[in-house]
Amino acid sequence: KTAYEIASGDWSSDVCSSDLFPSHDRGQEDIFAIKYDSQMNVQFATVLGGSDWESVQSVKALPDNSILLVGSTRSTTYTDGSNQLSSLGDSDVFVTKLSATGTAQWSRRLGGTSWESVSATEILSDGSIVISGTTNSVNWNGNATIGGGSSSDIFVTKLRVSDGYIQYDKVLGGTNWENPSSIVGLSDGSVLILGSTSSQAVNGVSTPSNGNNSDVFVSKISATSYRDWE
Repeated sequence: KTAYEIASGDWSSDVCSSDLFPSHDRGQEDIFAIKYDSQMNVQFATVLGGSDWESVQSVKALPDNSILLVGSTRSTTYTDGSNQLSSLGDSDVFVTKLSATGTAQWSRRLGGTSWESVSATEILSDGSIVISGTTNSVNWNGNATIGGGSSSDIFVTKLRVSDGYIQYDKVLGGTNWENPSSIVGLSDGSVLILGSTSSQAVNGVSTPSNGNNSDVFVSKISATSYRDWE
């Protein structure tokens, strides 16, 4: 049995032993990942980040003992030790897959011209990854947002686990703010996105309060990114 310790923090603090990371010198807040065996012996220790701050929102263990890290970065360049990814806007989303031995297999940086944050991550039955969060950008990975950057929308992105290839990108929202709370993966590869909205309509579907209050919404997205219903 193995255990993982994954966190982000100010490297000037005594958050972990310098013996594990003797050559570290990056940014304000970085991510460290440590894997232990059943006897609590360190199997690997690695640091990810850039010159500014990073934060982890989700950690997923995969069947092959690799791990998936999903979070936010505000660094001009985010590095996983092998790949260097340039900033897309204010704060972006990063997704990094580490092998069972701690080597970065791939990383993706996702976002637009303004800020993004991650709310939920789900591993589907086919092994693919779906992440959802909020974006305040005019566009998300080249897709025009509904709020046009004046309010937050929801993004839903599906990635292939083997190499991080983007299988689909979706933007959900209205003219006011939206916030996702969770993702539910279904057996047919589709997903349910649950969240709240203060818009009069979400992707053309009217809300009960007509934007006068916040409402709950549920949206189903098929395995091939077609939005089945809301």
